[in-house]
Amino acid sequence: MLDRVETISVDTDIADLIDDARNQVKRSVEALEERKRERDEEAEDDTDWTHIVTQKKEEAPPSAATTNRSVFEDVDK
Repeated sequence: MLDRVETISVDTDIADLIDDARNQVKRSVEALEERKRERDEEAEDDTDWTHIVTQKKEEAPPSAATTNRSVFEDVDK
């Protein structure tokens, strides 16, 4: 987009603004790439699995004799 505006304009002030915009975009891209690298490095360091404790899962005791009751059983009595 900046290239198209640059080809249209002949004013030196506009050319300076376009150069400033290009430089700002370049700095922003570099800052984003640096943040991504830092985040990726942190992600590698955070994989510390020593805090995980494995335990045998206890099964629930079998419930008392389960009966098939009708929802209307109490009403019928």
